[in-house]
Amino acid sequence: LVDRFRSTGVLVGGILTLLALALLSVPAAMRLGPIGYLSFALWGAMGWSCHASQQNRLLELAPEQASSAIALNNSCNYLGSAAGAMFGGVLIAFGMNAANLPYLAALAVLVALSIHVLSQWQVSGARQGL
Repeated sequence: LVDRFRSTGVLVGGILTLLALALLSVPAAMRLGPIGYLSFALWGAMGWSCHASQQNRLLELAPEQASSAIALNNSCNYLGSAAGAMFGGVLIAFGMNAANLPYLAALAVLVALSIHVLSQWQVSGARQGL
């Protein structure tokens, strides 16, 4: 997908939007039987597809610091996964129903999408000399 889209920023925004929708649909999908696994498939596909498009965007924004930017991005992705797993485990330990965790994950994705949109505006403004 990265090769087909002119703007990786738009692609990342679309992936984050689909990821949030997939996460929000998980609790309802769990009641649909085998067809409900489609939301899990979309969740997995969007979660993993985001890495390549993020890296491509970093290369566009900072080609002279490519190695450092991609290494930091990968470290942050793994740190976020670990922190999310820990946070979810703590919430379950304190009595939260595990079926509600996808809503919190979707909230985190919506925060990421908001930050992404703001950074898109900042980058487009900088390119236009604003």
